[in-house]
Amino acid sequence: MSTKEHIWVIDDDQSIRWVLEKALTQANMEVTCFKSAAGILDRLSQEQPDAIVTDIRMPGMDGLALLEQIKERGVFIVLDSRVVDTLLAIPI
Repeated sequence: MSTKEHIWVIDDDQSIRWVLEKALTQANMEVTCFKSAAGILDRLSQEQPDAIVTDIRMPGMDGLALLEQIKERGVFIVLDSRVVDTLLAIPI
């Protein structure tokens, strides 16, 4: 029996979180959503997802700053920016 991949979605836009949550859930993944990067580093000390999908441009800590903080932890990060209309996957 295989376990579901656990994906964290971090985006300040509720509609983007909703769409990503629905799409990933339909792909049989477990999804936890966050509206900001605040508290993510503390949460990572308690548990680690299989991947994180985060917006690049957010108030407070943005996706690039978050990447810098957690790149040593071995989590696969996907940075999403609708401003440049791309999805960039960066394996750590």
